[in-house]
Amino acid sequence: MNTADPAKTPADIERTEEIDTAEGATAEGATAEGATAEGADSTEAEKDKPQAEKRRKRDKRKKKGQRLVNEDEYEELQEKSKKADEYYGHYVQARADLDNVRKRTQRDKEEFIKFANERLLSEIIPVLDNFERAFTAAEKVPATHNFAVGVEMILKQLREILARYGVEEINPAGEPFDPARHEAAESVETTEHADHTVLEVLQRGYLLNGRVVQPAVVRVALNPAAAAEAASHNAQADEAPGEQAGQDAAPVPEEAPEDTAEDAPENEDKDS
Repeated sequence: MNTADPAKTPADIERTEEIDTAEGATAEGATAEGATAEGADSTEAEKDKPQAEKRRKRDKRKKKGQRLVNEDEYEELQEKSKKADEYYGHYVQARADLDNVRKRTQRDKEEFIKFANERLLSEIIPVLDNFERAFTAAEKVPATHNFAVGVEMILKQLREILARYGVEEINPAGEPFDPARHEAAESVETTEHADHTVLEVLQRGYLLNGRVVQPAVVRVALNPAAAAEAASHNAQADEAPGEQAGQDAAPVPEEAPEDTAEDAPENEDKDS
């Protein structure tokens, strides 16, 4: 409610009312424009909502340090992953082969070092055997007793040196004959010893780290009774499977005789 100012004229009052009316219209226009802008913004937000939702979901699927790839890039990555697996398999196989080669080389090296003296030992053994024969011959003659003692000392010293390098003697007197380590020079029939027992060592054998360098030459017992018993046992063992096979075999049925061509005309004459 406007209160009339006594100092103002009616024209001034009318002008003031017109100004107030214009200001109110301007304010209403501004309000209408604001509402229109809000409506436009709301419409644009509604249009962008699906795209924003997609972006939100895509960002949610992303992980730290990764980025999304398209289908072509994904296939390329798959192909590279297969090649990487293949190359890794080749690497593992090559590493295993290298380890096997290294182990085999080390084993061959140790084997070579272990038996490197085999050739030298094969050259020394005949000298050792001759010393053994000289000692045996000198021991039987009283006049050469001192010589035999000296030879025995040399033999003992030489055997100790060879033993330090892995050399062992094969002296199988009284033991069963072993074809892998013994060489039979003669067989003697006897009933006092078991069959194939070493009666006497004619020449000693030698081992180098468990490998036979020279087999022992021996005389072997041959017990006729034991040999006959063993031969009979072996014969029975050989016959047993044959007899069992004959018992287990099913009888073969006899086949009926077939009519020959010569018998056919006689049968036709009888029928006529």
